[in-house]
Amino acid sequence: MFLVFLYRGGNVKPDFARADEALDRALALKEDLVRERPDNPEYQVSLAKSLVGRGQLERQRGRADLTEGPLLRAVDLLEAVVRDHGDRAAYRAELAAAVNSAGALYLATDRQAAAESSFQRARDLFRSLAEAEPRVRSRRESLAAVYNNLGAACAALGHDADAVTAYESAVKLWEQFIRDSPALVSYSHGLGMTLLNLGMLHVSRGRHQEARAPLERAAATFQALIDKQPTDWVCKRDLAKAIINLGQVAYAAGRWEEAAAKAQEARPLVEAFAVGQSDSPEVAELRANAAGNRGLALRMLGRDGEALRCLDEAIDVAARALQRDGRLGVIRKNLSSLSWARGDLYAGMGRPEPALADWERAARADPGGAERARQASHLVEALRLALRGEHARAVEDLGALTNHCDADLTPRFAWVYVRAAWLIDQSQRLAPEERARLTADYHRRAVALLERAESEGFFHSPEYRRRLAADPLFAPLRGRDDFQKLLRRVEKTAVAPETK
Repeated sequence: MFLVFLYRGGNVKPDFARADEALDRALALKEDLVRERPDNPEYQVSLAKSLVGRGQLERQRGRADLTEGPLLRAVDLLEAVVRDHGDRAAYRAELAAAVNSAGALYLATDRQAAAESSFQRARDLFRSLAEAEPRVRSRRESLAAVYNNLGAACAALGHDADAVTAYESAVKLWEQFIRDSPALVSYSHGLGMTLLNLGMLHVSRGRHQEARAPLERAAATFQALIDKQPTDWVCKRDLAKAIINLGQVAYAAGRWEEAAAKAQEARPLVEAFAVGQSDSPEVAELRANAAGNRGLALRMLGRDGEALRCLDEAIDVAARALQRDGRLGVIRKNLSSLSWARGDLYAGMGRPEPALADWERAARADPGGAERARQASHLVEALRLALRGEHARAVEDLGALTNHCDADLTPRFAWVYVRAAWLIDQSQRLAPEERARLTADYHRRAVALLERAESEGFFHSPEYRRRLAADPLFAPLRGRDDFQKLLRRVEKTAVAPETK
């Protein structure tokens, strides 16, 4: 999930009970003042600021349902104040800050279009303030933060060019602030967060070479801050995110040892961040990512037992987080991809029953939309039939689906044919000639599916090239001429790996 700026409370974790008590007292007092003097804009602005504080505290707890009411009421109060007293720059700044907070809520609850609209409005307000008051640096500081947030919303909507433009605008401002005041920690942290978001955007789109430079720069920035303030739990969270994403860059380049090491490096940082908030969705996402990424890398290294333990941990973390709150879309997506991966690992280890259970969970959690759900459902049913020994029904259930299935599902469709061929070979009810004919036919169909995945660029990834060459699921195909030709083509056309 991309990082957004609100008000940063330093490196001390919030004491929610004390914060609740203080906010309740402040809100009660300010509500009384507004009732007594409804014409006093200072009282209304003060109440609005406390309402924003209440909303942000609830969001920090992960209670989005209790966040929206206070934030939207604060925006309404400030809108009225600005209508009547628009000449006061301080009031317009408070409105912009409240709109920014509302945008952060919308982004956290998958209302990306509303988030983009809120951040655009906050940007316009702060930009106008910065132009009118060029000597007031806080206006440009707020503008830099909102540019970052707007970039996050644009990225979530798939508006990549707009996201990059917003991030680059933020980076330029942070760099200028650091040149002017290098000792101020908040500027370095702002720069690090924006660079991290830019790197994560590139990773999420598969642009791993473009991701490396901003991620490495972000990691160096956070590490320098932690060296100065070793208890800064926010920087430890952000450094963990940078390292996890650098591990994904290494994984995409086929540097499995480095990928496994990066995931392990991030884990103590995640646990430092988790102290006192172990059940928060953000902690769950980080834990699942670190353990899951390490598991995937260890699998590529052939260390299946260690890989399985890491994937077990990651899936358990994600599943428990979803039990607490089923609306966590990012964690649901992670649970699906991790379950597909562990199912593949189980199948390769010769354990078809837990493999099927994982594939069923993956299909249920898969967020890919109606067509993806239809494909996943047919695939799981075909796998179930194949594991039960009903090879004819398994192949029939695939039907025309194999002509237009998603590339990442294609190897699993191919394995249904491999499994069906194995069942036929074990059958004593067919004549040897018929067994040989059907086995060869199913193997041919499996290779044809893999060839189609090749034509769609699926094997440009080092991960999938490695699995094609070494995955036990495809061992029965490796003696075939067409499969060997496929392997040679894949290796010949492989994208050159990144270098350090």
